[in-house]
Amino acid sequence: MSRLRSLAKNTGILMAAKAATQVINFLLLPIYTSVLSTTEYGEVDLYVTASMILVPFLTLQLEQAAFRYLVGDESPADRSRVISSAAAGLSVVFITLTIIYIPFAAILNLKNAVVIYLFYASQALMTALLQIARGLGDNVGYGIASVITTSFSIIFSIVFVAVLKWSVPGALLGYILGYLASTAYLSYRERLIRYLHINQASIAECKKMMRYSVPLIFNQVSSWAINYSDRLVILLFLGPTANGIYAVAAKISNALNTILGVFNLAWTENAVLSVSSEDYSEYTSNVIAVTMRAYLCLNTLIICGVPLVFPVLVGPEFREAYWQIPILLIGVFFSGMAATLGSVYIARERTASVGITTSLSGVINVVLNLALVQLLGLYAASIATLVAFAMLFLFRYMDVRRFQRIEIRWREMIMPSILLAASIVPYQVESVAGSVSVGLVSMAYYIILVRKEMIIKHKGI
Repeated sequence: MSRLRSLAKNTGILMAAKAATQVINFLLLPIYTSVLSTTEYGEVDLYVTASMILVPFLTLQLEQAAFRYLVGDESPADRSRVISSAAAGLSVVFITLTIIYIPFAAILNLKNAVVIYLFYASQALMTALLQIARGLGDNVGYGIASVITTSFSIIFSIVFVAVLKWSVPGALLGYILGYLASTAYLSYRERLIRYLHINQASIAECKKMMRYSVPLIFNQVSSWAINYSDRLVILLFLGPTANGIYAVAAKISNALNTILGVFNLAWTENAVLSVSSEDYSEYTSNVIAVTMRAYLCLNTLIICGVPLVFPVLVGPEFREAYWQIPILLIGVFFSGMAATLGSVYIARERTASVGITTSLSGVINVVLNLALVQLLGLYAASIATLVAFAMLFLFRYMDVRRFQRIEIRWREMIMPSILLAASIVPYQVESVAGSVSVGLVSMAYYIILVRKEMIIKHKGI
């Protein structure tokens, strides 16, 4: 199977799993909101959101190192060494953090301390096994496990929250059992027991993996800061109403971000598998060119479609969110392209650069938010996000070119960029007819472009 076909296949598998997961997660919303109070729902949401920060520290991102060193390596001995060393490293981290957590929870008299601990520990364990499954080349197993997690979570949440009325502990327990069900499934499917041998765990291997993985913690934390510092600044300076308006605008851009994130999962694996090929630089440049045009196309079509659906989906009290959406969508474009370049770092084992570049853009985002919020109001957050992700893309593009030849074919981006700019004009004047017209022209252009490239490829030109 060709590299591009493999990339498309894996993207399709992961996209299907993500779509199923999103649908099931959406079904949890009416259950929680009908049974839990606003305070209880906010508490559950806080625990779920905090996992984006806490889980990387619980695992030290060793699961990312396991994925990187398992991809493409079919030697049972090497696989055993990587998985056993990762398991040993994770065990040491878990034991250490448990020893710290027990007196900490006791001193603070932390409510639901055991359930909270199990919530994060089970999520960390499942996260590790998901990446090991991907490293072993089992994207189907990864997808099925993701669906199992959310399916079991919703089933147990109905029982614990809606039937037994266990409130916040019941919601967390539903997640825990979902994570454990997925963990059990992956352990059985991948037959992990055959790879786990104490004598295969190596201190040298653990150190190597941690040199790779620890910088990724800062990448995760900085990514979280870029995505959520906006909300904190808005809440502090503009109040909860403005925060709610911004959250509505972010819903649409987050949907696109989810799609791009799924592609990047598949592309990261593809990039690692291709890194030793002689034409790697040329292949990477081709993928970047296709990706950039595809992302511009998606942005254009979404911006053209929003004027049609926004009045139907969003109440008049959230009207101001309409003006933030194009800015956030363009920010997601740069975020997606930065992630595409980030996969090159992963393939080349330069994770320190991933953390550094993301940290720099995170600082830019926070500084701009604070500097502009009094002057621009809600626009400060969306503009800061756009600039931060644009700078992240620029940082990585300049940095990657220091160790790998990558060329962006800028001339090929002229027409897609013009169409994107054209889509914003009717959007701003709220012309539905204009948006539909630009959308149809854009679709026609991309259909002709794809057809032309397929003909060229068929003729071998």
